[in-house]
This record gives sequence, structure tokens and C-alpha cells, in this order.
Amino acid sequence: MLRWIFFGLGVGTLLLLYAAATERRNNFKLNSNQELSRKIRSAIRNLIANPGSITVRSRDGVVSLSGPIFKSEVIRLIERVRSIPGVKEIENRLEIHESAEGVPGLQGRKHPFEEPHHALT
Repeated sequence: MLRWIFFGLGVGTLLLLYAAATERRNNFKLNSNQELSRKIRSAIRNLIANPGSITVRSRDGVVSLSGPIFKSEVIRLIERVRSIPGVKEIENRLEIHESAEGVPGLQGRKHPFEEPHHALT
């Protein structure tokens, strides 16, 4: 009987140790995913006209990009994200637009290749 009690305590201890190790591993993955997403957001901050409109999610090196973007910026964005260490794959869920007309997420800053309008004096 005493042997079964010790055996039960041993199994219980092993389960607790396993649960703690799993929790640490999950926290590490969460931190790694968050850190990769932060690196990507930082890298695109000055790369495109409206970086705040792009949602970045990452999980184990798979990066999901979504949100409105100008057509002329897509290749540059994808290439920059692909060059960041830790990025294994990119899921492109971007909403590609020719102009900002009717797209709230692209309002406020001009299209990067749009000519400035000068007032007649």
C-alpha cells in the first residue's frame, strides 16, 4: 500500500513538472511570436504610407499580413518582411488598392508616388 502511495506521488510530481515545462515553452513561444511581430512592425514603419493599417500576426515563424495597402507597396513590403530573421512563411491577406479613394485605412497620407498638388498663385 505504501509503495502505491509513493508511486502516486511520483507520477503526480512528474505531471506537475511536465505542466510547468509546457507552460514555460508556451510562454517562450508567445514571447517569440510577439517579438517577431514587433520586429516586423518596426521594419515597415517607414517603408509604406500607412503602416498602422497593416495587421501583423506571427506564429512559429508563419507571418500573416492583412489590411489595406497601395498596389505599388506590396512587393516592397513582402520582400522586407521575408528578409527578417525568424520569418519562415508569409500569409498574404493584404487588401490591395490602386488609390485611397473609399478606403479609410489609406486616408491621411498620399499615395507614395502621387504628384503633389500645387495651388495656383
